[in-house]
Amino acid sequence: MVQPHPPREQARDGRFTLLYLLDIMTAKMLGKRIKARRLELGMTQIECAKRAGIVQPYLLNLEHGRRDPTLSTLVRIAKALKVSLSDLFG
Repeated sequence: MVQPHPPREQARDGRFTLLYLLDIMTAKMLGKRIKARRLELGMTQIECAKRAGIVQPYLLNLEHGRRDPTLSTLVRIAKALKVSLSDLFG
């Protein structure tokens, strides 16, 4: 039986799996929404990160879709941005 590829894994021939590509797209869309809301509020990355209890480089990576935050981190970011968690996901 063929096992499904876990997210963020490449196929053996170097091609990306569908799950991997969907994971990247979701991370990038989430990052764009976080950044857009932060800018809408006139907040710097440092201020937003401090309010969310994370460090600025981590927020930068989230905004660029390069990190997978935990649920608790997303809840804190949503709170810092004064939106619901569902608003972050559209």
